[in-house]
Amino acid sequence: MTSDRDRWGYKYTEEIFEYLKQVAARAETVSYEKVTDDVGGNPRTVGGRELTAIQLECDKRGWPHLNALVVAMKTGLPGNAYQPNHHPVAPDEFKRISDSVCAEDWTDKHL
Repeated sequence: MTSDRDRWGYKYTEEIFEYLKQVAARAETVSYEKVTDDVGGNPRTVGGRELTAIQLECDKRGWPHLNALVVAMKTGLPGNAYQPNHHPVAPDEFKRISDSVCAEDWTDKHL
């Protein structure tokens, strides 16, 4: 019997990472719902699971937070769980973060 879980214990971490690399290359953001529609998963839990795993991997490797490009449709900002500086991200801070993510060359980066 094979497991459908990845090494982080979830199902879509690597697929979401690869998807977000394309979003960054286009210098865009994407909603939680769009990510799960296009890749899979549950928009209610993807932020606390797969996206957190991606953030932790980015931290370990010294990369900008690729997961920050996933935003709430209502606000255009990452959800409150994304707190790189121990507080929810303000719009001006998000602009700096997303600019650095989109400026990164993600071509040869893999989880």
